[in-house]
Amino acid sequence: MAEDGEDQEQGGEGAARVSAAAAGVLRFSTERDPAAVAAFVRLRVIDPEGAYWRRGIEAASRWRRETGSEVLSVPVAYRSPQDWAKVGSYPLGAWLADQRRYYAAGTLEAERVAELEKLGMVWSVYTEWDGMLAVARSYADVHGHFVPPATAVWEGQPIGTWAKNQRQAARKAAVNAARREAGETGVPSTGELPESRREALEAIDAGWCPVDVEALVGALHQATVENSHLRQKFADGRAVVRVLPGQAPGTR
Repeated sequence: MAEDGEDQEQGGEGAARVSAAAAGVLRFSTERDPAAVAAFVRLRVIDPEGAYWRRGIEAASRWRRETGSEVLSVPVAYRSPQDWAKVGSYPLGAWLADQRRYYAAGTLEAERVAELEKLGMVWSVYTEWDGMLAVARSYADVHGHFVPPATAVWEGQPIGTWAKNQRQAARKAAVNAARREAGETGVPSTGELPESRREALEAIDAGWCPVDVEALVGALHQATVENSHLRQKFADGRAVVRVLPGQAPGTR
């Protein structure tokens, strides 16, 4: 027979199974402290999701203290450092993304909404982008440009990775625009940087996204096989590329 306090599942077939420790607390034939019973039931027996929620809040609070950020704008792939005690290696970015989905669906409890808002929760992708744009502006003010290395971190934010992603989206938009202007149809716009966002970044630094010449020339070459020649201006309105039938990109 198991000793009292030993973790052994109790109950017959079809009954909810709990540990021996839980069964002891929930044995109401003996007088128990109501507050202790409520806490035990809430955190260990009935509401493990609530405990996961508390870990998320603790990780979010720690992230704000460590970064000094006034808003809870965390990359989706972010995990807390292992040395953050009880919240080490917590998938904070994914957890916050889940809370945004619940909020958008109207299923996030009002108490939880208020708790997250006290931490500066960013509810929409657009406002999160605006927050990163503010970090980009701050980076440029100090460095005199906005071409950070991919590993750059500024104001607690992975600004280098973010800038790299924006450049990729801007270059994709430029390549796709060239393909459309060359007469290609059905070119998808997925993954393109909207013009309004490109303009916002250009207002910070006009040279924030150097033109990827090879990619643009390659796209034009594919789109103009039947043309005798094509003159195409780049995004900056100055550089001109001429592509001839059968000519490989980058050759003269």
